[in-house]
Amino acid sequence: FNDANPFKPVNLLSANPADSIQVGQYHLINDPTLIYKGVMEMLYNLRNVLFHGQIIPNKDTNTVYEPAYKILRMIVHGL
Repeated sequence: FNDANPFKPVNLLSANPADSIQVGQYHLINDPTLIYKGVMEMLYNLRNVLFHGQIIPNKDTNTVYEPAYKILRMIVHGL
């Protein structure tokens, strides 16, 4: 089951700075497609917890949701 699990978590952080994509202070694996899929998954999960009422919008949660909104807006508008 573990080998066939489609929801197996993947670590996007790279242990090899020489073969990585640097994003801010983080070194991500050198796989843009997998990074894109990870970002989409995070945005979708943020949407779900907000939409289903598991999180209440406030000043603290906006520190996460504001950048997520900006990322989604860039994707939608192709910027």
